[in-house]
Amino acid sequence: MATLSLPGCSLYLALVLIPALVAAFYSLTDWNGIRRTFEFVGIANYARALSDPLVLRSFGLTFALAATTTVVVNSLALPIAAMIVGSSRINTLYRSIVFYPIVLSAVVAGFIGQAFFATNGIINQALTAVGLGKIPFLAEPRWALISIGILAVWQSLGLIAVLYLAGLKGISKELYEAARVDGASSVALFRHITLPLIAPVVTLNVVFLFVVGMRQYDYVVVMTGGGPAGGTATLAWRLVDVAFNQTRYAYGSAIGITLLLVVTIMSIPLLAGLRRRETVS
Repeated sequence: MATLSLPGCSLYLALVLIPALVAAFYSLTDWNGIRRTFEFVGIANYARALSDPLVLRSFGLTFALAATTTVVVNSLALPIAAMIVGSSRINTLYRSIVFYPIVLSAVVAGFIGQAFFATNGIINQALTAVGLGKIPFLAEPRWALISIGILAVWQSLGLIAVLYLAGLKGISKELYEAARVDGASSVALFRHITLPLIAPVVTLNVVFLFVVGMRQYDYVVVMTGGGPAGGTATLAWRLVDVAFNQTRYAYGSAIGITLLLVVTIMSIPLLAGLRRRETVS
């Protein structure tokens, strides 16, 4: 068993743990990513990050995007899974259509989003064709953030729906039949049978989507580049910009480690709360 897990552990060590430790080390220095020498500055970079208005704004945008995406995707995925849970050819087709976006890379999905939401994109061309005005999807900060959120929902929906579908298929039909004999309504069936039995899947989906949303980068860099006017500059985009475009690697590392700590700190109570609801249900 130890031998079988060695390749996976080695990849995790090389691609995740060691880079994180290296970033944590450099976050305590003033290294710019280019010169050979550096000096230790302690937690100065962290203090700067926690008081930097651009970083704080990026955190607010990131949290709003992650929270909204998590709520919307879970609200849509469960009903969709319930509609396609039956075994039929048409449902198999529907599952393929719903799941298809997840096989695309985030960069490809970003280019698709750009094609739809650009000033002369597919949506605005359609609006113009029917005599309506164009919507500044990628030219106005609020609309740009909404556009990225829509794209995130579109690509995440398939995977979450499939996970819910697996949870629904694991529920015995006999439970529903017995409850119907006792006169239970559809609402009662969902509340007292479906929801409690798929509670672990809900926990998995909520925490997974929140963590993914908090490190949103790909859509931003492809569709908006952090603009317009910094309106889509997520925390992940901000740290890459600081570290590599501004050659402030140590400061960017501090932002990255701060993001890691914030996501961990926020995910633990979220997971604990959802776990508690599982036992109550």
